[in-house]
Amino acid sequence: MTATVGDRLGAVDEPLDLLRRLRRIAADEPARVRDEAVRLVGQRLWRRWRPALSPFGVGPAAVRRWVQTDDRELWLWIVGDRPWPQVFDAVAGRVARRAEIATNAGSPEREIPAS
Repeated sequence: MTATVGDRLGAVDEPLDLLRRLRRIAADEPARVRDEAVRLVGQRLWRRWRPALSPFGVGPAAVRRWVQTDDRELWLWIVGDRPWPQVFDAVAGRVARRAEIATNAGSPEREIPAS
């Protein structure tokens, strides 16, 4: 049986350093925090998942776009209404599905539906 992208993605512990930083941003600039969450969490996930995603032709821009589709979940994590495991599962599942769809379509960096 061939391993899928989802099988190859590894777990990522709750980034408490990012959470503290994002909460400070939310307190000072609430309109900016979702964009920062997407950027910072996307970067963290890309660093962890790069070895699994690169062979499929998926780059950091695609990961960031796919993370952005879950920006509401990230917001709920920042304000304490969602636990990290629930947010992580949602984001990881979406990234894995999008990466597999993109790989099957032959062009992971092209614009792919967010859902």
